Amino acid sequence: MKKKKSFLVLVVLLLLLGVGSFTYARYVTNYSGTGKAEIAKWAVALKNGNTALSETFELDLELEESTTVADGKIAPGRGATAKFQLDLTGTEVTTDANFSVNTEDLPAGISVTSAKLTRGATEQELTITNGAVSGSMIIPYNATDKIVDVVIELEWNMTGSDTTDTELGKNAGTLEIPLGVKVQQAE
Repeated sequence: MKKKKSFLVLVVLLLLLGVGSFTYARYVTNYSGTGKAEIAKWAVALKNGNTALSETFELDLELEESTTVADGKIAPGRGATAKFQLDLTGTEVTTDANFSVNTEDLPAGISVTSAKLTRGATEQELTITNGAVSGSMIIPYNATDKIVDVVIELEWNMTGSDTTDTELGKNAGTLEIPLGVKVQQAE
């Protein structure tokens, strides 16, 4: 039994010596680092002149001159214009700016007569189909002019429904026109 114990101790010692010698006999090199790329800037602002508009905005329409309708009011025969700017100055990606006017809920007789986008020397009409207005403009990341002027003209026709027009006038509320602007990175 003593021989077995001695043999076992000898085997354990040899193993320990062998394991120890391997830890001193190898080379190890480790590297760590990070990959870097600068992120393109996304700088989108909607403005009315110098006033910044929020993501849910209210815009006062500019009314045509009239000698028959009170200042600041709209009525049959008077037109109005919505004007605002999309400012992409500083944006470092090509953008696709989509514009829309939902005229579905406007009273009869009120219609969009013109809708256009202007960026520098580029002018583009928006599509008016069945009263709904839509269109888009691609603005390259390297364009020198990244401000898009949006002008939407409305008219309240005198040839609309007298009954509908009269009811609107009796209530004398506020005429709201849903404007939509969606800006996204172009594909």
